[in-house]
Amino acid sequence: MHASTTVGQPSPAIKSESPEAKDPLFYDGDSETDIEFFAHRGPAGPGMLVNLDPQIHRADIERFVQFGFDEQVNRLAIRSGFQVETVQDIYKQVTCFKRLKQVIKAMRASALDRAKAEIEAQEREDLYAQ
Repeated sequence: MHASTTVGQPSPAIKSESPEAKDPLFYDGDSETDIEFFAHRGPAGPGMLVNLDPQIHRADIERFVQFGFDEQVNRLAIRSGFQVETVQDIYKQVTCFKRLKQVIKAMRASALDRAKAEIEAQEREDLYAQ
């Protein structure tokens, strides 16, 4: 969320704009943009192949999957500004992680819009109090 400003113009305290434009929080891996973003991540760069060892024990797979899921939830919570517990509670009510990100995106936009409205109301209140 970047507000463009010019000299002499105040920047708005909160600018409500679509966060998916450049925010990897909302990438879901389904579009060319997402693939492009993730292809350039990591030290090996584009085309990095992961070779899974077929000797991984079944008992470990479940633990690794849970760890990866917990990490994704934690990252989503941090990037969105919501508590991990809130994100987890919402996940229990949706059908997949992609839907969770859509709900969190909507919640974030709604929270920013509400904050902007509250700030404007307070500024008007301050103006009339003078």
